[in-house]
Amino acid sequence: MTSIRRRTLSLVLLVFAASMLVIGTTSYRDATHEVEELFDARLAQNARLIQGLMQAPWQRSSEPACSRAWITPWHGPTTPT
Repeated sequence: MTSIRRRTLSLVLLVFAASMLVIGTTSYRDATHEVEELFDARLAQNARLIQGLMQAPWQRSSEPACSRAWITPWHGPTTPT
């Protein structure tokens, strides 16, 4: 025959474990849902960006692409004069 203390402890641990399982499962599902919403928002943002780029007029230029860059290409060391 088991004591009342042992049965009470077993019952408390069982209730604690069951509640932790429910809380963990709920938290996991909520977190997964939030992450999916973040990915969906990022995907929609990228789609709007691509749509804007596709609708922008294309300009042809006779200048090489490197001359339009913010940083000029490096042409080797220069000798001081």
